[in-house]
Amino acid sequence: MPDSVHHKVNNTPNQVSCKAPDDWLVVALKSAIKARGVSMRDLSDRLSIPYRSLQNYLSGESRIPADVLLRVCAEIGLEADHLLKGSFEVAHGDLYDAVLRVFKDVLPSIEIGAGNRLRLREEPSKDHSEALTVAHILAVRLNEAYAHFREASFKGGVNKPQSSSEVRKRSRQANAERQAGASSKE
Repeated sequence: MPDSVHHKVNNTPNQVSCKAPDDWLVVALKSAIKARGVSMRDLSDRLSIPYRSLQNYLSGESRIPADVLLRVCAEIGLEADHLLKGSFEVAHGDLYDAVLRVFKDVLPSIEIGAGNRLRLREEPSKDHSEALTVAHILAVRLNEAYAHFREASFKGGVNKPQSSSEVRKRSRQANAERQAGASSKE
């Protein structure tokens, strides 16, 4: 986070806004937009935000409204919390709880071998603490794999997640094709 905050006084005495020239959130958002290879003009058009307004938000001239930040993130296929965390990792506790719920019947059949390698047991363990340790190791490994995959997909290393406008466009195309197929059968 920035160490100093600069105050900018606008034309009227009651309008004071705080902004930092290198606002870490704006810097992170600009970096994400660049990583996706999306132009400001294209983003402006897809979000129906005036180009100059988007420029002002991303240059730090104007504070970016929360709804615009969320819409930009959705449009470029980025989880907004990535900007705050700087990582695609999921909260460990949430993932751990999910692993426990989903794999509760399987965890006793998994043992921890040399080098924390997981393998199937011949007989399920009755030691509940061992199952919790297995769940922890699975959560850590899943989180690392997910973060790595999302980072690679966001930067174009694998199939990129679709933006919200791409999803809407494909949905409209699919609906149009279904309707055309239904009307041709009549």
